[in-house]
Amino acid sequence: MFSKCLLLKLYKTFVLPHINYCNAVWGTAAPSVLRPLFISQKRALKIALNLHRRTSSTIVFATAKVLSLESLNKLQTNIFMYKYLNEMLPTKFCSKFLCNRDVHKYDTRQSNIYHVPKPRIEIMKQSISYRGPVLWNNLPLKIQQAGTLSCFKSYLKSYLCEKI
Repeated sequence: MFSKCLLLKLYKTFVLPHINYCNAVWGTAAPSVLRPLFISQKRALKIALNLHRRTSSTIVFATAKVLSLESLNKLQTNIFMYKYLNEMLPTKFCSKFLCNRDVHKYDTRQSNIYHVPKPRIEIMKQSISYRGPVLWNNLPLKIQQAGTLSCFKSYLKSYLCEKI
């Protein structure tokens, strides 16, 4: 009746924008809150690709060449960090993150990476001020040093698709 290509386009047009909207903020909610949304995302993709309902998630996302809910959150958080590093954000964010060299004066191998603050409570680990530096520091240097935002997004999407 409908081709897979058309149904996948419908998914990317009607479902994906809702998942992407402010994902960097709400995407770190508790797993019990995000689980129904993730299940709905997989269900929509399985319908679009005409896959059996018991097909594994890795096959679904690899076949569709789209990122999962968690990967989309990592993507948007890293884009935020790239924009911060390259001063593409409003001035309100100019002193949000510190490098290790700003915290102490010792010249170490890790003096150029972002300082990860010590969370006093567990929920702090879900904030962008904690997750941003953690995710950024774990990226390969080639991705971190991308010349433009579009190159950065391209490299990062490829990297995240490989990790699925």
